Amino acid sequence: MNRNTNRKKMILKASFISAFVFFLQGILNIIRTGYIIKIYGSSINGVISLSQQIFNYLVLLESGLGAAYLYKMYEPMAKKNYKKVKALFLGLTKSLKKIAVSMFIIMALISIIYPLIINKESLTYLQITIILLLLGIRFIIPYYLTINQKNLLYIYEEKYIVDFIDGIANSIIILIEIILMKVYSVNIIFVLLLGIIGVLIINYIYTIVLKKRCNEVLIEDSNPSFEGQTMTKDIVIHQISSVVFSSTDNIILSIFDTLNSVTIYSAYNTILTYPTTLINKIIDNLRATFGKKMINDEKNTIKLFYETLSFTLFLATFLAPLFYILINDFISLWIGSSFTLNKYCIIIWTLLFIHRIIMPVIYVLRDSKGLYKESKYYTLTQAIANIIISLILIKSLGILGLLIGTIISTYMILIPCNYILVSKKILHEKTKLFKYLGTTLIYVMFIIVIIAKINILLFSSYSLNWFNFIFKALIDVCLVLPISLSLLLLNSNFRNLIKRFLPNKMNKK
Repeated sequence: MNRNTNRKKMILKASFISAFVFFLQGILNIIRTGYIIKIYGSSINGVISLSQQIFNYLVLLESGLGAAYLYKMYEPMAKKNYKKVKALFLGLTKSLKKIAVSMFIIMALISIIYPLIINKESLTYLQITIILLLLGIRFIIPYYLTINQKNLLYIYEEKYIVDFIDGIANSIIILIEIILMKVYSVNIIFVLLLGIIGVLIINYIYTIVLKKRCNEVLIEDSNPSFEGQTMTKDIVIHQISSVVFSSTDNIILSIFDTLNSVTIYSAYNTILTYPTTLINKIIDNLRATFGKKMINDEKNTIKLFYETLSFTLFLATFLAPLFYILINDFISLWIGSSFTLNKYCIIIWTLLFIHRIIMPVIYVLRDSKGLYKESKYYTLTQAIANIIISLILIKSLGILGLLIGTIISTYMILIPCNYILVSKKILHEKTKLFKYLGTTLIYVMFIIVIIAKINILLFSSYSLNWFNFIFKALIDVCLVLPISLSLLLLNSNFRNLIKRFLPNKMNKK
């Protein structure tokens, strides 16, 4: 009982820390993006947004080592075999350093060649090259110095420490960047150099934390073990698919459209990414728990999965309607009405939002069973389908064409194939996950219709400014929350989840 209480406290603490620091970082990032567009221009922001997707392809060189080694560490850590954990930690460390060197060479080539083929608009070749180079260095440093240390904290079920360090440190860096841009009008190159210095400082912080938190592993005398590399062939296919699926749209836009379109697409994707990444971070706090529990207690792991899934369903029915109703007003106030999209695009973004909220817990359960090999081919198929459809539609439909490619490959390949795999191999049932998704889509559509009609009555003479927007948003939250909560209370797993976190005396009543 005491163990369960401690675990609940850990989950709540981890979730609160993840939410707090990520919310802080998200707000600062949104403010920074606004200043970049206003001070340096939409094209500079387009290059910065584009770079994130370009350099995500460098992750393919990592070949899934982090995930593979993490999976291999579950069992020895559950058995307190610290010598084995240390051996795997050393193997991961050496492997990542070699990969980081390769990343740097390829990144340098990309920074030199890629500016030759994109629509540069008002920027020079040298400006784009230097920006890509600096952002690339900032992206690669953690692979050489930090990711191995984070993995060790993950296996200790202390991912919230990683979230706290990364969140607070990056928030400070972003705040300084905002001050340099807004107050001192510093050249964007010097602003980006600050980020590189910040990443180096973060690594030093992790070195200190590991000595205090993971000393029983670090003091072991072990030779490096490279067992984790036996799983990378399957995991790398997942990584290829994920990168192609999530990091291609801006590249296609930069080649076949404009950097301004990259800014528009990235603005919506950013607003979508912050809440879904936060949810992903909260769910990821359970990854090590799922992995270790699946070895000894599959039945209770499945029970925990359904309860966690019900939580994501609640979030989807709460957040997706708000996104649909408020997003264009927010974009207009944030960076300008010329950057808004039509209702067809918003409908697709909303459907993708629902998917991104629900899918992390599906992945956590799938990965806790090590089902990388079984899921690799259809994961690759959906990525290829996304690219083909996007390339066909980009010329005639622009951003809408990209979104159509994404939504078709998501709802016709990625979702059904993952649901079928998890249902068959772990849950031992056929339709429950599909029923949950279908119910959620119906709930979201119902709530959107209700709230949209109420908004027409309440805000027919709505004048768009920040004060009115915040007032409208608060009203919509107060309307959506009780409806979504009432609908999810019909789900027994959601009720069980609430009971799990109620005081014991209230549970007895």
